[in-house]
This record gives sequence, structure tokens and C-alpha cells, in this order.
Amino acid sequence: MMTILGRIVSLGLPSSPGRIMGDGAPVGREGRLVLHWIASRLAMIFPVQSDNEKLLQEQWSVHSHLVPLLYFTLLANSWGVAVAFFDHAPARLTIAIPVGFSIVSCVRVAMWWLRRNAQFTAEQIRKEQLRTTVLTVVLGCAVCAWSLALFPYGDAYQKAHVAFYLAITILACMLCLTHLRPAMLSVTIIGGTTFLGYFASSGILSLIIMATSFFPVIIATAVIGLIQNRDFVRMVDARERVSHLAHYDMLTGLPNRASFNDELERRLAAPGNPIGLLYIDLDGFKLVNDTRGHGIGDLLLVEVGKRLSAVCNARAMLVSRLGGDEFAVILPHGNVDEAKAHADRIVEAVSANYDFGHGNITIGASIGIALAPQHGDTAENLLARSDIALYAAKEAGKGNARIFTSSMETRIQERARLEEDFRKALQDRDDLFVFYQPIVSIETGEVTAREALVRWRHPLRGWISPAEFVPVAEQFGLADALGAFVLETACREAASWEDRARIAVNISATQLGKGTLHGYVLSALVASGLSPNRLELEITETALLDNERDIIGDLRRMRDLGVRIALDDFGTGYSSLAHLRAFPFDKIKIDGSFVKDAVSRPDCAAVVRAVTDLGKRLGVTTVAEGVETEEQLDCLRNEGCVEVQGYLFGRPVPNGKDALRIERIDRKRETCSPHCAVVSRRAVRDTALAL
Repeated sequence: MMTILGRIVSLGLPSSPGRIMGDGAPVGREGRLVLHWIASRLAMIFPVQSDNEKLLQEQWSVHSHLVPLLYFTLLANSWGVAVAFFDHAPARLTIAIPVGFSIVSCVRVAMWWLRRNAQFTAEQIRKEQLRTTVLTVVLGCAVCAWSLALFPYGDAYQKAHVAFYLAITILACMLCLTHLRPAMLSVTIIGGTTFLGYFASSGILSLIIMATSFFPVIIATAVIGLIQNRDFVRMVDARERVSHLAHYDMLTGLPNRASFNDELERRLAAPGNPIGLLYIDLDGFKLVNDTRGHGIGDLLLVEVGKRLSAVCNARAMLVSRLGGDEFAVILPHGNVDEAKAHADRIVEAVSANYDFGHGNITIGASIGIALAPQHGDTAENLLARSDIALYAAKEAGKGNARIFTSSMETRIQERARLEEDFRKALQDRDDLFVFYQPIVSIETGEVTAREALVRWRHPLRGWISPAEFVPVAEQFGLADALGAFVLETACREAASWEDRARIAVNISATQLGKGTLHGYVLSALVASGLSPNRLELEITETALLDNERDIIGDLRRMRDLGVRIALDDFGTGYSSLAHLRAFPFDKIKIDGSFVKDAVSRPDCAAVVRAVTDLGKRLGVTTVAEGVETEEQLDCLRNEGCVEVQGYLFGRPVPNGKDALRIERIDRKRETCSPHCAVVSRRAVRDTALAL
């Protein structure tokens, strides 16, 4: 026993304990071989768990905080036993070995103190864990051997003290080593087998009972430690998942908006660090999502994320999904030509066909480019200006990239001012007017209907074209209010017409599919007293491309009221016979671009002929728009059109009351100054052309 103790003590107290402590100090060749053998066996029996670097760091951090408590418990208990045996056992057992334990413990605590704030890599932590486990085995064997070496020298009380010392030391060490599972299990096996084997075979009944009672306790403590270790691992994993969800997009796995903003701000904070920002929006994604389903839409976003990552795989590039179908890329430079070339490569990659087993899918990408520091030195400015450039790319026809310019921002600011002025005009309704253009029967020449067309006279800018303010209304959520104004005004004035002509009102695509149109129409009809069969609602084919089922539902509810439904701008590129099958329209309006060239171009005449023939077969009235000459009228008559509309029969004009008010406003402007007079006359002329 003393030989074994001496060998263990020689391992626990080397001439330079640094090797065990991990500071690289050499030990004897025999000691290194023994330590290597122990380490290899422990690595096979109790492998250091997890390749998760974060988990290893968390485990090591918690374990490190328990190191002082571990060695304090060991020293306090060991010196307590040594003092109890001071007058009965040799000095080498009561002094030398406790001093050795104290040296090892103090060295370990001192090293812990010096490195308590150090940051370890995963590999360093694994090495530290293995060294700690080896030291645990060595000290565990030493403590057990020393305790059993003291045991024969004591009386009954002192022997009970040894058993008590071993039991509480083993349990305390197991609890302190909970987050280092191999070390904890090593203490369990070494301490448990030593305690049970030695005291169960001691022949002393009380010690035998103590040994058998201690065995389930140590097993239960080990199980509790393993459960705590497992729960800690689960807690860290859950926290990592929450952190991952907070910083990464669940669908594509790319950094999300929060991570993107943090990284953008970090890079911009570095002085003299030029960067580029590409703001990407997918063209046509919403249509795919609506027609193919959200499942295909999600697959499409995942594939787009992969393509972006493949194209933007250079060092220091960051690809992020900001939300929906919007992505962003941070470039590690501020070079205009390189940024534009990279954006073009992204457009090409994203625009290539996608095949998910349900036929090819094609989308596009529009990109806004902003560079730091020339376009902004804060994340907010850079994002805003790349968004402005993206808007310009969309306006330019989509599928391209635009670099931010100051003129883009000026246009955006003007658009914002226009939106503010138009919002005020909608509230006051003093500068908004409804003009009416006749629709004439080609056979009798009688006015069968009049189309209501909204006009806006800005207090300072004069007449503003609907092509300018209607898109603003749709973009900023004002289309419903504008539509309600036109519908109420048109129905009220049509109710007083002596010729009982129908009134045709255009419905914006943004008004459809929300279930609110029925309420607007019913309210306008009730308030005006207009018969529902005198109201025609005109929708464009483009409106049917989104949420067709909901839109058709809206149209059916209108039809149930007795309102007529017309399909406007038929033949302009979105025509589909499926639309005519989906809903029984009362009227088809042939776009004026075909009417204009019907006389000179046989292909345009053929389109007119085909649509009118289709109308006859379906029992639907066909109306030709944009008729300006007698030649066009004769051509349309020959092709079988039922009704016509255009400047040949009348321009859009306000009702009598509004006409007088407009005349007074113009006269007042002309008298304000010569400059105002010139501006007013120009506005009147431009309005006439627009109308």
C-alpha cells in the first residue's frame, strides 16, 4: 500500500507540478508515460463531449467558477483528517502529503486566478478538460490511498472520521465537477469503488453498513450530476437556437435584418473603410407566390439565397435577407464600376430559370446601389439611398441596377411633397374634379354612357396629370379614398342626367380583393339614388393577375347588386381568355393603341376584328377607345364594334357647375401677375392635351 501511495504521491507532487497544471513544465519520463497512458484511457472511456465551441466555452466557464470551491473543500477536509491523526500517524502522512495537496491546490488556484478572464479556443478548452480529468484521477487515487493509509493508525472515532472524510470529499468533488463529465465520472468510479470495496471488507459492521449505504448515495449523486449536465447542454443549445433565430433568417439561413444592420454599422464605424451596399428586390416573386403557392415561393427564396451566396462568395462580402423578397449585400469596397458589375452578375444569376418539378419559373431582380462614404456615412443614410436607387431601377423597367444619384433623391422628395398635397386635396376635395367623356353607339350615334375621369388642379402647379398623381395614390394607400370620391361624385351627378346614360367608373387594382368595394358602391348608389344598372365599373386585366379568386368574388358581389362590369384596356399584353371564362363581363374595351393604327396596320385591324368577333359570340358589348378620325370610325364600323369613345365624339369635360368654378379659378390666377397668367395659360393648354 505504501509503495502505491508513494507512486501516486510522486505523480501528484512532481518536482515541478507545472506539467499537470498545463503550463508546459517538464516532468520525468516515467511520469509522462503514466500521464499519457491515463489520458489515453480516459479519452476512450470518457471522451470530451461536443464539437459545439459555444457549449464548450459555457461548460468551461461554469466549471472554472467552481475551481476555488473544489480545492478549498479538498484542503479543509484533508487538513482536518491530518490534525485528527497528528499524534497517531507518521509525519509523512500527517504533514508531507497534506502539504503536497496544499501545494497542488494553491498552484491550481493561482493559475485559475491568473487566467480567470482569459478567452480560450475550443481546442484549448479540450486540452484543459483532459488535463483536469487526468489531475482528477491522480488526486482521486492519491486522496483515497492516503485516507486508507491513515485508517489503521486511528481508533474507532478516527476511523469513522476517515470514512466521513472520504464520503464528503467524494460527493463535494462530484458536485464541483458536474460540468466536466469525464472528471465527475472518474471521481465516482475511483471514490465509489474504493470506499465500498475497502470498508465493506473491513469486517466492522458499522463501516460495512456505512459502505453499503453510501453506494446508492454516490450513484444517485452521479445520476443527478449527469441530469444536470444534460439539462445544461439543452439550455445552452436552446439559447443558441434563440440567438440564431434572432440573428439569422429561418428560411434561407442568411443573416437577417438585425445582423445586417449591426454589421453595416460596425463597418461604417471604422474610419476610412469604404463599402458598397446592394439593395435587391425580386421582380415577379409575388405573382409566383400567389399562383404557385407559398410552398413554391419558399423554395424559390431558398434558391435565390443560395445563388446570391454563390455569386457573393468573396472575402468580407455579406449576404442578408432583409425580409419578404428583399435581400442586401455588403461589398468590401466603394468602387462604382465594380459594384455595378457585381450587381449585373446578381441580376443574371437570379434571372436564370428555376425548376422545382412543376415547370420552369422565371423571376428577375432590381438592385439599388449606394456607396460609402460618397452616398452616406451612416447605416440609415446608406440604406435609405440604396432604397431610392432601387425605386429608380424599378421605374426604369425592372431587371436592372441603378446607382444612387442626388437627382433620384430630389424626385423622391418631390413625390413625397406631391403625396402630402394630394392627401390634403382628398381631405378638402376643393381641388379635385370629375370630368366626363362620352361613349357613343356606333350605330345610332347616341351617348350610351360617360366615363368618369378624375382631375386634380394643384393650387400652385395647376393641372397635374392623372398619370402622375394616381400612382402616388396607389403607392401611399390613398386609392380607396380617391375611388370613393370619384364613385360618390359620378353617381350623384349621373342621377340628374336627363338622357339616362350610364356612368362608367374606373376601379384601381388596389381597391379590389379586399372586400371593401361592395360597401363603397352600395353607399354611393343609396346616397345618389342612382339605379344600379346605370353604373359600370371598369377594371384592367392587370388587376386580375393578383388574388384573382378574391377579385372575382368582389366582382360577383357587384353583379349581384345589378352593377355592370367592363374589362378595360383589353389586348395590351396581359390578355387571357381565362379571364373571360372566369367572369361574364358586360363589356370589353379595346385599347386605343390598336384603334390608332387599325387603318394603316393590318395586324392591328386583325386584333380589333378578333376582339369584336369574340364579343359577338360571347354576347358582350365591345367598345373601341381612342377614336379620333372618321377613317378610324369607318374601320371600326366595318370590323363590327358596337360602341366607340374618343376625341372625335368629345373630350372629357366637367359638369356645368364645376366648369364655372374652374373658369373663376383660372381668371383669378391670370389676374395675380403676368407670370401667373403665363403659367395659367400653359396649364390650361397642358390640361387640354392631357384630357
